[in-house]
Amino acid sequence: MNALANNVRLNTKSPSGASLRSLTHVWRIYGLVLAALLIATAGLAPWAWAQEETSWETLMQASIEETSTPEGLVWTPVFPSEIEALDGTSVQVAGYMIPLSFEKEQTHFLISAYPGDGCFFHLPGGPNSVVEVKADRGMDFTYDTIAITGQLELLHDDPWGLMYRLTDAKPVE
Repeated sequence: MNALANNVRLNTKSPSGASLRSLTHVWRIYGLVLAALLIATAGLAPWAWAQEETSWETLMQASIEETSTPEGLVWTPVFPSEIEALDGTSVQVAGYMIPLSFEKEQTHFLISAYPGDGCFFHLPGGPNSVVEVKADRGMDFTYDTIAITGQLELLHDDPWGLMYRLTDAKPVE
């Protein structure tokens, strides 16, 4: 057993001939460089990082609570905690553009989980499947799916009955 232990102690060279001690030193340097890069890039804006898409399945968990008042029925959105946590954060959403004007370039439009090929005033799905979008620059209208990023706002009392708004929206490139 002593001979085996001595052999292990004596065999301190890697197959390439480099000392294992010097290889350990190189890996420590790589680790320090990687740590420095992570610290340096931590201050980048949130949109600079690859962003995971917010799913319609998540957004559609919101519901509407109906309350009867002397003035009539009142509908109030109810957002689960998972959605409340997204309020004010930068998100990415993919869906179908529903224009709010006849312009080729849209800066204010809706994005829906479903294609808007029906009547403009009768949108597919419910209010939890549509997001109002306010873009910082015009986006060409398309019937194809689009992906956009922006700041998500939860709308607790929107006069149009919308539940979500995306501001400072930009197309995902």
